[in-house]
Amino acid sequence: MNDTKEYCARYNDYDFKTRFGQLLEVMDFPRVIILLEFERLITKHHISATNVLMLNGGATGDPELDCLTHERVDVADYEADPTRYDLHAPRFERSDYDFVFLSQTLEHLYDPSLALEQLFGAMAPGAYLWASNPTVARQHQLPQHFATGFTPTGMACLFAHSGFDVVEIGQWGNSTYIDQTFALGLFPTYYDLVPLRWRGVRHLLWTLGASAPRRRMARRWARLSPADWVMDGLRNDFHNPAQTWALVRKP
Repeated sequence: MNDTKEYCARYNDYDFKTRFGQLLEVMDFPRVIILLEFERLITKHHISATNVLMLNGGATGDPELDCLTHERVDVADYEADPTRYDLHAPRFERSDYDFVFLSQTLEHLYDPSLALEQLFGAMAPGAYLWASNPTVARQHQLPQHFATGFTPTGMACLFAHSGFDVVEIGQWGNSTYIDQTFALGLFPTYYDLVPLRWRGVRHLLWTLGASAPRRRMARRWARLSPADWVMDGLRNDFHNPAQTWALVRKP
């Protein structure tokens, strides 16, 4: 369990602006933390790969790929080919992948245990798999959304039950992020979560002669409690996880 002060405070003083720049304007903030944790764990465990399988990475792929030394990548995207890449019965290029990316996908599987069984069979002995998913989330990408998320313990048990060795489990979240997710109907970025919420103030000012969509967003910001406007939304609160990630290994 990652409930130590050191773990929760790991990125309290991190210079996100210098490292990520304009990406902070658009990226869901816990994905930024996940990227940093991936980079840290790849270095810690001295992991590189020859054959990588990336699942549902979208048009640009998972940003974690840039942190992994690798030779070859096969992309298996359900939206591009739902018949071939349904993870409950997939048809992959090979059965000896030594690294698999499973980002933000588990909640979209109606039988995640069956899907992990399929992935287990597509991996070489000693191969690693990296997974991240919400702990809590609004419904999205309907109708293929079957679970609101997995707790850190639940995610570890899911992989262990499927035959994997759990190498590392991580989590990030806080009540401010969760409140914004549900009240605003968005995935909050760094600039949504920094104290004093200048982005929220901007939305409220938009009500003066603003267009209808902007007025609707301003009304959503007005739903937040006073605490949500002043508390540090970048903190990691062990008791309120919003995202969980795991590094697991096939024995």
